[in-house]
Amino acid sequence: MRKTSLLFSCLILAGAAGMGWRAYEDYGLPRHEGQTVRVWFTELCWVTASAQRGLAEPARAFECKHAILAIGTNAVPFLVRQAMSGRQDGWVRQGLRRFSLQLPGPWARRWFVPYPHIQAEAAWLVRPLQPTAAQLLPLVEPGLGGANDVQRHMGLNLLGAVGDGAERGVPYLLEALGRREDPWVRAVAAQSIRGLSRRAADVLEAVLAIMDPEMPDPNLLKWMAELGAGAAMAVPALERVLESENDTSRINAALALLNIQPGHEAAFSVLAAAAGREAATTPLTRGLQEELELAVIESPRRPNERLGGLLEPLARAEILAWTVGNASYQAARAMERVAPGRVQGLYQEALNGPAASHAAAGLLRLNRVDEPATLHLVAAAQGDSEGSILAVLSLGEASSRNTLGMRTLDEILRLGDAEDGDVPTIKSPRVQARLDAAAYARARVRLRERLEEADIDELGW
Repeated sequence: MRKTSLLFSCLILAGAAGMGWRAYEDYGLPRHEGQTVRVWFTELCWVTASAQRGLAEPARAFECKHAILAIGTNAVPFLVRQAMSGRQDGWVRQGLRRFSLQLPGPWARRWFVPYPHIQAEAAWLVRPLQPTAAQLLPLVEPGLGGANDVQRHMGLNLLGAVGDGAERGVPYLLEALGRREDPWVRAVAAQSIRGLSRRAADVLEAVLAIMDPEMPDPNLLKWMAELGAGAAMAVPALERVLESENDTSRINAALALLNIQPGHEAAFSVLAAAAGREAATTPLTRGLQEELELAVIESPRRPNERLGGLLEPLARAEILAWTVGNASYQAARAMERVAPGRVQGLYQEALNGPAASHAAAGLLRLNRVDEPATLHLVAAAQGDSEGSILAVLSLGEASSRNTLGMRTLDEILRLGDAEDGDVPTIKSPRVQARLDAAAYARARVRLRERLEEADIDELGW
């Protein structure tokens, strides 16, 4: 009896200690809808790490991200602490993680989420918040000058998120970019310079002086493309890269040149060769086509009808191969960046085909309130077939101003709640998938519009 009482007392003390520690962790942290940023972030890490083992809850992940972004720059100190923790998974933690992955259900809790995953999630969330240099630099400078490689890399990563006063962090990035003996540090610095976009335009000359002349980092080439005509001094260096033996460098340099000088013939010739329409069946050419498509997807949204003409045959072939359950979007998404009018015509043609919901989704990406596309998706969303689930997911491309689309998603979610009533019912997998799709689409709309407020492209983020 005494042993039982002692055990019971120990359990009570352990529970009280745990609750006290949680209260201590949450003290002074900013909140959204009653929950602290720590609670939202912990759940986000658990959900996104669970996705790696087939237990994805993407709608909930979007909700967590939206909540953290809604807190605003007050969340930055907490997020930077997580990103700059410098922790690495030891063999004990790795073993516990592997063991937890063998358990049924969502048992891989926050304590077993890999530290690199936690650090990356925190860093990604800082970028849309665009904290000022005055807020961010004091938090990252100790790590930039320290001996911990993880902290140094993450500090350089975070410098790409600075809003006002970004020039104060640029010297750290230039110094890292010049470290030829450390390619990882250089790659992180190049990514951050690209993240700063026009806020780092003043250092273009310095970047050109230390950039690899034959195989520059792709992020630097994409940054120059974003600068557009403001990167005119980079033209000679980019023209030399056109002679590189590296396909990625050549294609990205050509795209940068077309963004700086839209009529650049040598750049267009490189991209025409990559499109390779006359030999599209060879594996090597298909690889170059994919390289071109991906590079255009990551390039700025600037109209270029000649480039759109190169991509149109690829997009047309892609769209003709669409089925309800399978669709590749690379060439079509690339056309959306440079020739929206051309690809709109392709989507409208496909709206009468067997995979019309894919086409309707494309039309909504071009115009978030497109009426014909919305009407098609709303009609196709009825029932619980595979096609209806695709239509529900596609409504996530609409905007909150698309009244009909949002009302349809809300009705699906309300029906699910009504069916549950006071006692939850067991739904068929199809019905549950439809409800999950509606929750995903609704949460995605909210998160995308939050990112758009910060002038951040959802695709790139």
